[in-house]
Amino acid sequence: MRVTTPLNRIKSNINPINSNGLKLYSTSVPKDLSSLKSLYKKLKFQSFNSEFDFTLKNYLPNINRVFTHKEVNLKYIQVFGYDYDYTLANYTSELPNTIYSLILNQLVNRLNYPKQLLEKKYDPYFAIRGLHFDVTTGWLMKVDAYHNIQVNTVYFGREPLDNTQKLLDLHKGTHISPSYMRDNLVQLNDMFSLPEICLLADIIQYFKDQKIQFHPRNLYNDVRACAESIHAPSDHMPHGVGILHSLMIKNIDQYLKPSPKLVTYLSNLRAKGKKTFLLTNSAYSFVDKGLSYITGNKDWPELFDVAIAGSRKPRFYNWTMPFRQLNIDKSNGQVDLGLNAVSQFERGRIYQGGNVKDFSNITGWTGQKVLYIGDHIYSDLVDPTAQEGWRTGAIVNELDQEITLSNLPESRHKVTWVNNIEHVLRLAQSLKSNQVSDLGEMNRFIEQMHNERKEMRLKLKRVVNYQFGSVFRTHNNPSYFSNKIRTYADLYTSRLDNFELYPDDYVFYPKRGILPHEYVTLDRSLS
Repeated sequence: MRVTTPLNRIKSNINPINSNGLKLYSTSVPKDLSSLKSLYKKLKFQSFNSEFDFTLKNYLPNINRVFTHKEVNLKYIQVFGYDYDYTLANYTSELPNTIYSLILNQLVNRLNYPKQLLEKKYDPYFAIRGLHFDVTTGWLMKVDAYHNIQVNTVYFGREPLDNTQKLLDLHKGTHISPSYMRDNLVQLNDMFSLPEICLLADIIQYFKDQKIQFHPRNLYNDVRACAESIHAPSDHMPHGVGILHSLMIKNIDQYLKPSPKLVTYLSNLRAKGKKTFLLTNSAYSFVDKGLSYITGNKDWPELFDVAIAGSRKPRFYNWTMPFRQLNIDKSNGQVDLGLNAVSQFERGRIYQGGNVKDFSNITGWTGQKVLYIGDHIYSDLVDPTAQEGWRTGAIVNELDQEITLSNLPESRHKVTWVNNIEHVLRLAQSLKSNQVSDLGEMNRFIEQMHNERKEMRLKLKRVVNYQFGSVFRTHNNPSYFSNKIRTYADLYTSRLDNFELYPDDYVFYPKRGILPHEYVTLDRSLS
């Protein structure tokens, strides 16, 4: 008598479905090359035929969702904190254009770069956030979570690297050693860095075309210095702001999007007994002008129990700089720094500088009852979660576009076909290891599928960005940027407004991830 074990019952009911809702294959394993080719044709037809797409449209990712890496119960969040730039403040497309132009003007007028460069304009379609720039080679590239380079994203100037063998020779493959990454690569990972990436590529391309010799590290240092200079305050600027912020203050409606709903959102939190705080690196005068415009209310400090400007994150989490109260004369806008030690925070007041230890001691806000939301990995996420144990939320603006494009039927079909090709490749290797009769024909078939997979993966990369692909992934792996978000952000979403959709007792449950050894497979070569 044959005993049916739970494992046998599971094996007898295998009916795999891929992540897009399309049946990948039947339980019958091809016995020869001919039947494998038949399966290949069948799956290719199904992958691009909407009749076989079992995805439920109502269950596609929604651009308004808040996504979670860890379980978070909002009922236990007592304190909500916010960064300003790209969190409370949503900027128009005019901002990167202005940053690009200001940095370029600094390079030409201060550092005597060629005047012909002033003809260059910011290209919003060139770069993505999270790229790495090699200050030794001048190559721009996307790196995955495991320090592997996605070879078809390596650019030198505005052109793909002309000889990828140079890359493979330098790193003895595609993996970057931790020491090389530490000494030679810089990651450009916030929204303000997009104009810098484009500028680096444009200048390198110009130097290449004009056969001008340069060292990439010198170029990067110059661009970085000029970028910092447009943010730095000077004697003839308003209190605490540089060229960029001064220009934005004068033309606030060109750069900021009003958000009257922000007042409702913050007011509702406080009405429910929650505490709120603002913690930003931006200067008070800049934030004051911005939040007055965004909220339509000059009394915006009343929306926060504590408001801190000029915090100098991430140093805020690691040094002992004391807080200083800003004494503001509302009749003329004059701002003076208080000299007394700050021992308590008053609602409606503005504070500058400070450190997290004093902040926690004064407020009593510590650990997982605090949720801090911002857009910058290193200023807003790493130390709050790793060092302070706060809950963290990442604002990732790119989600809107990426979700919209990935939800398109043609995108889903491409992903399904890549998954199916990889499945057929696994089966082909099983047959090959079992000594298929015509080994030469099998090898040609495998080579054909490898080429088709390569072509389809390239098409998938270009769905979001022609040069660099998705911010979140490098083919099958998470990108380096995405992995940092996964590690340091409990929650992430495209914009702050999305948090309004969730009740204050909502629990974010992460989906159980599938580990490689937990996938159902019909590859029997190693069974």
